[in-house]
Amino acid sequence: MADNKFDTPELREYPIIPKLQKDVMAHSKPFIAKEPHQEPLGFPGELVDDWHDVAIKKMGDLQSKYRSLQVYLDSCVKCGACTDKCHYYVGTTDPKNMPVARQDLYRKVYRRYFTFAGKYFPKLVGATDLTKDVLDDWYSYFHQCSQCRRCSVYCPYGIDTAEISMAAREVMDTIGVGQKYCNEIISKVHKIGNNLGLPGPALEDTLEGLEEDMLNDKNIISLIALSKLEKNNKTAGAPEEYIEEVNINPNNHELRFKLAEAYLASNLRQEGIEQLLIIVKKDRKWEDDKARKKIIELLDAFGEDDPFTSETRLKLSSIIFS
Repeated sequence: MADNKFDTPELREYPIIPKLQKDVMAHSKPFIAKEPHQEPLGFPGELVDDWHDVAIKKMGDLQSKYRSLQVYLDSCVKCGACTDKCHYYVGTTDPKNMPVARQDLYRKVYRRYFTFAGKYFPKLVGATDLTKDVLDDWYSYFHQCSQCRRCSVYCPYGIDTAEISMAAREVMDTIGVGQKYCNEIISKVHKIGNNLGLPGPALEDTLEGLEEDMLNDKNIISLIALSKLEKNNKTAGAPEEYIEEVNINPNNHELRFKLAEAYLASNLRQEGIEQLLIIVKKDRKWEDDKARKKIIELLDAFGEDDPFTSETRLKLSSIIFS
């Protein structure tokens, strides 16, 4: 395989701001969501007839609901601190991908319809009517923001471009111009219950297969065994309660089993395992192989990396195959 040859750019103390290329990314737009993707979310399936009035009303609703949105729209002083912090602008050189310029696509419309100066002196404050061309710019550039919020870190006022982008996207959704990728996934959650769109039987089968895979994982096996052991430890007594009785009745496997559990509950696993091995040696088939199964369960809890596990397996094997 041939090596890729390219020149590595020189690392500079200060980044070089690229030369502007106006509207170079205006053509870049995501697919528009279709009716099946919009309706489960309560949005119209296509651009509504009175989209202009609906959009302005939605802008007003968002500004009354989110005080921060209006603060961000009113507080920008165009200092440009965010400009070269956006990877979309640095990578595309389109000035509308500057965070401040992207905000202004929304801010100009906000000023036109929601500020005194914008209503009566729009040219003085850069206010713009919401037209179809402006809506097209919204759809293109507000979906080129990844909402990483890097620009807000460098903004001296802490203006969150992501919140303005989200507001613009919500306005567009409301008038029937949603983005296919996001809305299709979210609509599946509303309609089917999962983002993959898996129907019930398929999801059930997937989860069953996942359960099998998990139960074969040694770490999961150890966790399950530890959980059972902890539960048993809460009901086990103290070793002193059983030692004398076991000495008197050495063939009483039930008493010896309880003694083993008491040792284990007291964190004396060596002593507990020894009592279980005695039961296996004397009567392996006692209570449907109960003692051997208990040992295996304990070894699963201890884990394969524990030297005590391999030592105990060797002892158990020597008893079984002797």
